[in-house]
Amino acid sequence: INIYIINDGSDNNYTNFIKKYKSIINIKEITNKNNLGLGKTRQIGIDNSSSKYFMFIDCDDVFYRNDSIEILYKKINNNNNINVVSGLIIKENKPENSIVYTHGKIYRRSFINKYNIKSINCYSYEDLAFNLIIYFLCNDDEYIKLNKIVYLYNKNIDNSLTTTNNNIILLLKSFLESYNNAYIYAQKYN
Repeated sequence: INIYIINDGSDNNYTNFIKKYKSIINIKEITNKNNLGLGKTRQIGIDNSSSKYFMFIDCDDVFYRNDSIEILYKKINNNNNINVVSGLIIKENKPENSIVYTHGKIYRRSFINKYNIKSINCYSYEDLAFNLIIYFLCNDDEYIKLNKIVYLYNKNIDNSLTTTNNNIILLLKSFLESYNNAYIYAQKYN
């Protein structure tokens, strides 16, 4: 396992926290001098890693179980036809399995590369755009939804967009951008 920590212009002091893990886990740090946004930051992670599969976890979230990664990995690794495995996430005390989020999913890199799928940057809904493209391009047996909780989504950081967001026009614009981006991909490859 390789772990990439991408600091998107934050001044949080996380380096002391990860020092103790660097001796037992391969951790690579990438620092954006300025805040580039979630979509671009996710893409930096994809571009700088080279593993067969990849996942995302946000700084304020946690895996729900000790074996969450293993559950997702075993499912995708045991079948070459599977391109995405999605587990349940807990959001606001309710389990859900949604294409809206990249949380609780593992992705096959060769599929993402084949279609040159990129994580876009917009005000909100970056994950939706990324996942809609993948969902449209996958056959039913290539996008697997598990009925196991693997991820705890937390939106309690004070300056988090999901906590502070009250601009409905920007939200709707981002939502439409996400769908439009996915629609363009769907037209191109279907």
